[in-house]
Amino acid sequence: MAELLVWTEEYSVGVAEMDKQHKEFIRLGNNVLEYAKTCTSGTLNAAELLAVINRLGNYALYHLGSEEEYFTKFACEHIDHHLY
Repeated sequence: MAELLVWTEEYSVGVAEMDKQHKEFIRLGNNVLEYAKTCTSGTLNAAELLAVINRLGNYALYHLGSEEEYFTKFACEHIDHHLY
């Protein structure tokens, strides 16, 4: 089973809001990993698993939208590599 993700400062992009969102993204990813660890053969609840994955997916869409706004607002270098 995969190890939990741990935020370290090397992941920082130097923008407080983006770092905050990246930390939340890691937390939600860890929720998926934790749920998977607690499921043993025959105990998987498909509805609960779907809910955990949906939270991660919905946050990913929110976060990527936020990043696109930042890239555009601040005319980030190599924007084409990030957006497409």
